[in-house]
Amino acid sequence: MARMTLHLTLDIHSGHAALTPEGDPAPVWEGTLYPAFWVTTGGGEPRLVTVTGTRTDGDSVELDLGGFGSGRAVWRVSETRLDLAELEVEFDDPQTSIVDMFFGVRPLSEGERDAAPDLSLPFWPDWRAAGFCVPSGRPAPAQSFFRRWDLGHARLPLGMFGPAMGSPYAAAFPRPLWAAALGDDRGWVVAGAGEVPDAAMTFDVRSTSAALRWRYREDLWGAPGPRRRWTDPLRLTWAGTAWDAYAAYFASFEVRPSTADRAAASVWNTWGDFRNGHFRLPEVADAAADLAADVLVLDDHWESMVSSGKPHTGRFPDFDADLAYARKLGLRLGFWQSVGWIDDPAAVGLTDEDLLRGADGRPRRANWALDPRDPAQHWCLDPSSARTRAFLVQRTRELVQAYDPAILKLDFGYGLPGPDVAAPPTRRCAASGSATSCTAS
Repeated sequence: MARMTLHLTLDIHSGHAALTPEGDPAPVWEGTLYPAFWVTTGGGEPRLVTVTGTRTDGDSVELDLGGFGSGRAVWRVSETRLDLAELEVEFDDPQTSIVDMFFGVRPLSEGERDAAPDLSLPFWPDWRAAGFCVPSGRPAPAQSFFRRWDLGHARLPLGMFGPAMGSPYAAAFPRPLWAAALGDDRGWVVAGAGEVPDAAMTFDVRSTSAALRWRYREDLWGAPGPRRRWTDPLRLTWAGTAWDAYAAYFASFEVRPSTADRAAASVWNTWGDFRNGHFRLPEVADAAADLAADVLVLDDHWESMVSSGKPHTGRFPDFDADLAYARKLGLRLGFWQSVGWIDDPAAVGLTDEDLLRGADGRPRRANWALDPRDPAQHWCLDPSSARTRAFLVQRTRELVQAYDPAILKLDFGYGLPGPDVAAPPTRRCAASGSATSCTAS
């Protein structure tokens, strides 16, 4: 089938955009591209702050925040790409806290409220297309394409938080994407971030409409002040297929040349063996060698505790001899390590100050599915802590020096509590709860 030429139009004042095929007036996708902010103010009442463009000066557009402030946007467009290259807003009320920033929502009119199935929020997504595409958006079996009515009311994480933001565990891969696609057989548009977001990012679907959301929760953790700046918060690419639109999106980022001097290794990973209680490493090594694996990776359960970096001598009483046997078979070694969890912080010299904590100051815990009733819970390391970073560096250095691994499998970066319940100290308010005593990372 011949590919259609696609055209994107953007109304600089209203922010309404549409992607249409040449010669076909029906849009493939349409919706609002200016951000909208769900905020709390000094009065404590949540409200939606919408944005419109006023005056233009080349690529720069002055913004009006509907009586709540002002701002500036810089748009850059090419034949198959649109960037919101710069965004700056300043709220009139210095106590304004951003709960969420959305791309693709607008307030419900009185008539629309009469038909809305959920009135918990006074706004609704307005990005509309016949279908959505989020790679591995649903697992078992993996599903990436959805008709617009298939998801109902859904929140699909696009960033690092996975289960904490509502994603099934198996759909945590591949992450992070930081983008979603919308379209139909005539063409697709990918909408995502042009820089790594400074917030948890999700693709929110309500009935048959969608939006991108950045979850800040400054109402819990404090605001950095009345002025906010973003670089490349929104990037759109489009093509005849979702595959090609995603390819254009990822190709828009700077590519770092590969430093690998050889092809990827063939790996036998012991997660299944260890999960089934099979800890006899020589037998596992024999199986890996029989299948001509290059590397034997020891997965979760090899350590004395999660994040210790030391072998569990109860499960592996002859650990060093077992590793020597595997090497004799021609296998190189790899080791699983958690970068987010620890079972006994005090055992490695860490305190509550080195863990992710809630608004009440208490350390938070997590597991692979973020299930509070699961008995397997782990303390969550705070990467902003100098002691935490020093511990992770030293743990890894000692492991590399002791075993000369070919592979380090770093895991569970996605298995952390999201901004609704936890934050590093640099995003957490002082005990007074005053936003003026908070800092932003």
